[in-house]
Amino acid sequence: MNELLQRTKVKEVATIKNLHIVQTTDLISSALKMLASYGITSAPVFDSSKNRFVGFVDTLDLASFVVLMYKENSKSHPHLYNPQELAAAFHLPVSTLINASGRDPFWPIDGNESLATLIGAFLTGGLHRTPVKVDGEVVGIVSQSDAVRFLHKHPSAMNAFRDKTVAELGFTSCDRPLVTVSSESTLSDAFALIVQHRISGLPVVNPRNGKIINNISASDLKGISELSFFRLEAQLFQIFDYQDKLPPVVFTSKDKLGDLVDSMAHTGVHRVFIVDDAQRPIGVVTLTDVLRLVTSQAQ
Repeated sequence: MNELLQRTKVKEVATIKNLHIVQTTDLISSALKMLASYGITSAPVFDSSKNRFVGFVDTLDLASFVVLMYKENSKSHPHLYNPQELAAAFHLPVSTLINASGRDPFWPIDGNESLATLIGAFLTGGLHRTPVKVDGEVVGIVSQSDAVRFLHKHPSAMNAFRDKTVAELGFTSCDRPLVTVSSESTLSDAFALIVQHRISGLPVVNPRNGKIINNISASDLKGISELSFFRLEAQLFQIFDYQDKLPPVVFTSKDKLGDLVDSMAHTGVHRVFIVDDAQRPIGVVTLTDVLRLVTSQAQ
């Protein structure tokens, strides 16, 4: 398996087409609209004055911004929103948000590097995506999702783990605490938890029986503006009532890792939740978890 990762080049698994970028001078509001328009969670930031890319902006950076704006606004006007103040904040340049979450530093990788090198960078650098350069030019983005899709297409790369269950791999152990949020909590509460715990999403549970009913992630912020900022005070169950949102992907502790990886590849989700017999979430398996297992197998 290590040989497969070593001989596979990054440019063979990267998304080379449709590179959507933002300029350092673009407004935060424009960046939000662009991400929502193309259904993407991140974009590289280009500085025309320096003629080079200088960073990334992603939905978690935007979540950090929104949570801060909500706190600042609430201090001055609890439950009220000053349109002028919010407009001023949303009209700041996107350069102020570059890697605000600390999760995606700008670390370009050469397209001729190995997939093994890429996965190592994902894990040691805490990266979730990185730009790909070919002949010195940024030509695309490669993400953890791309790496997991490659593993899905090459099942032999995970022979040591595909048939092991979630429980056998320790994904429901007590040393892996799961952060959840009640459906009666507000949207701002959920995003505050996401930013606090530096995670990209979490399960939403029924406060009375603990059952998972949905999930919330930083990508749910795409398209928010100063005009829709009031939605942050809505309770999550109210949001789900009118928002067309796919249900969370769930598995049990008895399910095999191979089935989880196949689901991630087919659906494009970044995490799947593990539930007990009563449909209560007891764990989560992320793209990073899968890549970490593969790396341990290769060593």
